[in-house]
Amino acid sequence: MKAAAQLVRSYTSVPNAQGTDSCGTSRSCAIVTSKVVSQEQSETLPMPPVSVGVDHVNGHNSTARVPHHQKPLTVNDLSPTPMHGSNLRVAYQGVPGAYSEAAAGKAYHNCEAIPCDQFEVAFQAVELWTADRAVLPVENSLGGSIHRNYDLLLRHRLHIVGEVHLPVHHCLLALPGVSKELLTRVISHPQGLAQCERTLTKLGLNVSREAVDDTAGAAELIAANNLHDTAAIASARAAEIYGLEILEDGIQDDASNVTRFVMLAREPIVPRTDRPFKTSIVFAHEKGTSVLFKVLSALAFRDISLTKIESRPNHNRPIRLVDDVNVGTAKHFEYMFYVDFEASMAETRAQNALSEVQEFTSFLRVLGIIAPSHLKLMFGSSQPTSRSYPCVQNAQRSDSCGTSRSEWRSTFATLTSKVVTQKTLPMPPVSVGIDHVNGHNRAARVLGMNQKPLSVNDLPPAPMHGGANLRVAYQGVPGAYSEAAACKAYPNYESVPCDQFEVAFQAVELWIADRAVLPIENSLGGSIHRNYDLLLRHCLHIVGEVQLPVHHCLLALPGVRKEFLTCVMSHPQGLAQCERTLTKLGLNVTRKAVENTAVAAEHIAANNLRDTAAIASARAAEIYGLEVLEDGLQDDASNVTRFVMLAREPIVPRTDRPFKTSIVFAHEKGTSVLYKVLSAFAARDISLTKIESRPNHNRPIRLVDDANVGTAKHFEYMFYIDFEASMAETRVQNALSEVRELTSLLRVLGSYPMDMTPWSPSSSTSHTASSKMNHSYGNVNMAKP
Repeated sequence: MKAAAQLVRSYTSVPNAQGTDSCGTSRSCAIVTSKVVSQEQSETLPMPPVSVGVDHVNGHNSTARVPHHQKPLTVNDLSPTPMHGSNLRVAYQGVPGAYSEAAAGKAYHNCEAIPCDQFEVAFQAVELWTADRAVLPVENSLGGSIHRNYDLLLRHRLHIVGEVHLPVHHCLLALPGVSKELLTRVISHPQGLAQCERTLTKLGLNVSREAVDDTAGAAELIAANNLHDTAAIASARAAEIYGLEILEDGIQDDASNVTRFVMLAREPIVPRTDRPFKTSIVFAHEKGTSVLFKVLSALAFRDISLTKIESRPNHNRPIRLVDDVNVGTAKHFEYMFYVDFEASMAETRAQNALSEVQEFTSFLRVLGIIAPSHLKLMFGSSQPTSRSYPCVQNAQRSDSCGTSRSEWRSTFATLTSKVVTQKTLPMPPVSVGIDHVNGHNRAARVLGMNQKPLSVNDLPPAPMHGGANLRVAYQGVPGAYSEAAACKAYPNYESVPCDQFEVAFQAVELWIADRAVLPIENSLGGSIHRNYDLLLRHCLHIVGEVQLPVHHCLLALPGVRKEFLTCVMSHPQGLAQCERTLTKLGLNVTRKAVENTAVAAEHIAANNLRDTAAIASARAAEIYGLEVLEDGLQDDASNVTRFVMLAREPIVPRTDRPFKTSIVFAHEKGTSVLYKVLSAFAARDISLTKIESRPNHNRPIRLVDDANVGTAKHFEYMFYIDFEASMAETRVQNALSEVRELTSLLRVLGSYPMDMTPWSPSSSTSHTASSKMNHSYGNVNMAKP
């Protein structure tokens, strides 16, 4: 046992034994001086055994309302002095009634729950001995991975010591006596809103949808402010705590909605071989995705099965430049890979596999060795159905999520309103990035322009014609980063702003727009999961790509000084990408998340908010009459977003310039087929530039029986892959023929020219420099559709 423990410690240490963040940032907890207010055990929520979903706490005795002074732990409450108590103290993110609280109770039945206002505070609470464990989400079967926690696993030195799966059960909550007809707004966490989108539409609720920090926080906000026109999407437990009524029960769109949580501790557990174990690792290499096949080979050769693979942009080196003497410089994101596999570090095969992996990776770290979750899942009264995805071929027009094309088209039968003609907005040279807008139903009012985003009610079933310019749909409002990406892709375009990502897809399908330009990944924030799902649901084709550096500014009304500010608002990604800079500026402000950076600027101007600033682009300042208080606010200068251009018809691939091809595939045996697929590419010297795993919505959970223990649960995935080759090449056609034999679903999303335009994060993102440039972004050389 002692030898095994030493082995674990040796693998969990980062090479060179530096106490630094492997992304190049020194590990630094915030300076904490104030001590935690002692909490009596009577103030702590009792957490009895939870045997059901995330929010349904079956067996919960009716619990009195949480004392008002039990607020979430903040960074200022953390003390470096060890805290002691009789119960295990478990940190979670959120407020009482949050899904994470139920997960903590399921993981540790007799725990003392410690709510924290941020994920990082939960990490720090364990590191500083304020808590003994932390229970945090890492992925959801619909929403995908929680990127922030993957980054924090790498930044901090805690160890994964267990996992728990919880089904999600959403409820629509409101104050007593409030009926659905009185509602004008629904608030929840962005994932909660996205997971109930179709159900809210079916209920006929003509309401705005607003994102807040967490589901239980939404319920708390309604109760605290006596909001009679607002409902929350949250758990039944939150209704009990905050005195709300359940207007609708089980409003999630998909019954098989599951979240996986990991349990974190200061010390790793000692691995054994007497029961199934899972090991989590993270690795990187300077040559990017080319090393992935070698890593999978090391595992496959020893018959070690993968259960999860997640790619995250490498913050320290987000962009890799590849020169082509005939064309220019291609840009690819660099990645770190998180992999879970079914083996214990006490096994010789696992030790040998990681020894081999360590030889060809520049960074390797074991995040934890855990016993997989074996508790029985319950989705209502039955297990989820295991429908397989239909194989979508070239001419197939069926919705790969199980909805027929005719059913999808029928939803627009009643849409008769016409689109207001949009005039092209002048686009100054703003070299910026992306708004990862959550797709909320918000019609933004553009000051003095009367140009609101296209919504689903604006989409007619008949084709629209007119205008000599190419009509390009983007998600957001004027001044959004997506608008700049659309202009860079198509300089002489006529803009079609849309309020949701899916509306942009539909606008092209219904001939309202000719193209759509939508974000697919950001070098810091990672992939935009929603658009990966929509690429599979809809039948548009990727016909090009464009990459834009992100350049954030701090905007406020004229005459407002930084000292007057009490609040900063932006999209969650904008807030996260400027976190350290805001701290350096000494701004003691609250940070409010909204659905769009440009919407934040518009909101300040429309409401004359003199105590609030927005994180947005210089372009948004011009549109909404704001001043730039700080320029270049982003923490990382090499912050880039990649957009894809979508069209109704694919382009004809060629071989006279570098092309990229994007595919998606799945197999009933899950990640075990991934090695074989990568072998088909490696054998033909086809380089991968991107791999993204997304939970399979139709079959999110795979049950694996073990006679000695029970049934282990693993998520099922679909894989999105980009590789450097054209569909016009014989080697690609042969590779995909081989892949088709191995998979239950294979679809080519597009074969298109690579972005070869010049890129420089230092020169192209400066607000001062951009004002001296002409209005042209420069066309992206493309093969014509």
